[in-house]
Amino acid sequence: MRIVGQYKNEDIRLTGLNMSHTYGNFLCGPSGKFLEPANWEMINKGIPERVEKMWGKNRKLHVMDIDIKNRLPSIEVIVELECSAGTKEGDYSDLILAWFQESDEDPFAKAASNLKMINWEEKAHGWWVASY
Repeated sequence: MRIVGQYKNEDIRLTGLNMSHTYGNFLCGPSGKFLEPANWEMINKGIPERVEKMWGKNRKLHVMDIDIKNRLPSIEVIVELECSAGTKEGDYSDLILAWFQESDEDPFAKAASNLKMINWEEKAHGWWVASY
């Protein structure tokens, strides 16, 4: 676990990390008229499918904005984030966050900078702890 941000004075911890080559499923990578549809498919279908395989169904996912008309950075990053501060939906909160970066960039630093650009209250999933 690594602390990458804060919400309501509680640490946001990176608890899961998956990095892969952006165009790993393509022989040479898409180009020309196929680039935008391939990028759209990867972001709107491929990432959610990978999230479900790694962390299960019904996880709240946010993909950082990116221009899909151009070739994407070489690495796809998907992280699981958790916080012991809740949202209006529950006592605790979590979020799956995805983005693309170049291979020489630090995914932990990038996670921290991406967190500063989103509203945790809006994007994160709140959940309750069962009381006995």
